[in-house]
Amino acid sequence: MIALGTDIEAAVENLGFLKDGRAFSPHLTIGRIREPKRGRELADAHLHSVFDPVGFEVNWVTIYESILGPQGSRYDVVSRHRLQ
Repeated sequence: MIALGTDIEAAVENLGFLKDGRAFSPHLTIGRIREPKRGRELADAHLHSVFDPVGFEVNWVTIYESILGPQGSRYDVVSRHRLQ
């Protein structure tokens, strides 16, 4: 994922976009907690959990635009790309 992120950053920089400047950190968002006080117990349980590694093959990458609104986040598909 880091190599793919580096390639994507280089490609969009060649299109005239500025580099983000932050290190790419691949992640999976499992959920969002709207009320931090009530979410502390859940967050602590997650941080102290042990997860077995899971392997899988990725054939497509989908680029989303995240739009924040009063009802929460909305994710619109910008483009899809088949990996070779």
